[in-house]
Amino acid sequence: WLICPFLDARQNEVYGAIFRGGKQLVREFEDLCVPIEALLDKIDGPTTFVGDGLQRYASVVQERFGGDATFANPIFNVPRGAGVAQLGYARFLKGQSDDYFSLAPNYVRKGVT
Repeated sequence: WLICPFLDARQNEVYGAIFRGGKQLVREFEDLCVPIEALLDKIDGPTTFVGDGLQRYASVVQERFGGDATFANPIFNVPRGAGVAQLGYARFLKGQSDDYFSLAPNYVRKGVT
C-alpha cells in the first residue's frame, strides 16, 4: 500500500512524497515539487492520500484513481506539533538523535536556497 502526503505549493504545484506503507515506511521517491499530474504519474497502485493539497486536488486524485484512492481523515491534513513530537519521542526511545546545529531545511522548489 502506498501513502502519498502532499501540500499545495501554489503556482499549480504540490510538495509531495510517496512512501510504501507498513510498520516501517519506505520512501519511494525523494521529496518533490511538481504539478499534481507529475506526482500522480509516479503512483502505481492503491494509495492513501493525505495533506492540505487535498482541498484543491481531491477531485483530480479521485478521477485518476477511483477506488484505488483513499483519503486520510481530514484531521491529519495539517501538520501538527503533537505529531512531530510523537515521532521525535519514538526516535528518542530508540536512542536516535540529531545534532540540531546541523539541521537544515529541505528546499525542493527549484530556485529556492
